[in-house]
Amino acid sequence: MTSSETAIPARRTSAATTDAVLFTLVIAAAVSIGWIAASAAFGTIPAQNALFGADTGRVLGNLTGHTDSYYRLKVHPWQGWICIFYQLVIARGLGLAPEIGVPALSVAMATGCAGLIYLVLRRLAVGPWAAASFALLFCSTAGFVFWGTVPESHMAGGASTLVAVLLMTGANPRSASAAFWRPVLAFSAGLSIVVTNGVVWVLRQLEFEPLRAGLRPFLAANLAKARIEWPQAAWGIALIFAVWAPQWLFLRKRIGIPFNFLEERHYFEVGSLSWKWSLHVFGVLPPGSAAGAVLSIACVLGLIAALRLLRPQTWFIPLFPLFGMALHAVYGGDSAFLFAPNYLPLTIVALGLVAEKTLAKWSAAAVLPLAAALLFFNLQQWHGALHALAAAGQLKTYAAALQY
Repeated sequence: MTSSETAIPARRTSAATTDAVLFTLVIAAAVSIGWIAASAAFGTIPAQNALFGADTGRVLGNLTGHTDSYYRLKVHPWQGWICIFYQLVIARGLGLAPEIGVPALSVAMATGCAGLIYLVLRRLAVGPWAAASFALLFCSTAGFVFWGTVPESHMAGGASTLVAVLLMTGANPRSASAAFWRPVLAFSAGLSIVVTNGVVWVLRQLEFEPLRAGLRPFLAANLAKARIEWPQAAWGIALIFAVWAPQWLFLRKRIGIPFNFLEERHYFEVGSLSWKWSLHVFGVLPPGSAAGAVLSIACVLGLIAALRLLRPQTWFIPLFPLFGMALHAVYGGDSAFLFAPNYLPLTIVALGLVAEKTLAKWSAAAVLPLAAALLFFNLQQWHGALHALAAAGQLKTYAAALQY
């Protein structure tokens, strides 16, 4: 064996070691940041709807089983399994009180997002140091600091989009069976926690290259693909129901039927677009501040730049956050930040891809100082928000919150 032949396995081993070390550091940093943020509110949570329309009381009741209904499973089909895991493993198996177990679960879901961001960026050929730096940037956002600590499942929704992207990218399947079923799994993953996240699958299936020739070629190309894709979507919906149904055996209470959207119409506020709130992705607490606006506008410009710099095959990554921002300008109104964790992870991925194209090896050096400054500021704002809530009587003990 020649020296060049022995060098290839050595380089692969070195790259794998680097990935393992950086991935571990990302996970450790995410756990540490999440627990620091959660510890600031130790034993207490914001009252129902006290911040950003957060359903803290309802979600806490769902997690612990102190509820009459899991009606929101109509738009969060597999969220019940998160509740079952909490009740059987965290509460009963580990014997943790809600004051410990609930924030631990929230931090775990947010940490999972951080790890998946690293894996997705590496899958898309972003360098290991850049991938780690953007995963840490995610951990510094208001979305992570707030939603990664209070009772909520939207971080799991963000993780579901990342799992879908992992299933829809990478090497082509070797068998026809895998080529058919992998998109089915991706479709189900996208819809599993938040149904609107299934749009990431729809965007991935679209052929954008024919748009260069006009709308008619674009429509013709995608209608031709539909013969394969819509059967996959049908199987994906069947899988959603197959995994949803057994939840009743454990929860034993009324559960919402997936895709029952009739009651969702009152959340739409078409008359007044709330762009100031829907663009609050990176954020600083509270939304609407000048610094938050600057970061959010820069973020949107980065997503638009991604559409110019990336190949059409990866346009679905920046398009999904842009869809999320547009949707929540009218759905949820001034509570749009409530939904930011669903599209925040792919926002980070899209910006990571842009940085790889424009800054190359300098992207990590550029991003890490921003992440450190943003983390410091958001933690300070989180502490301030907790003090303001306490002064207003809107910071509840877990026992009081469970009475919601």
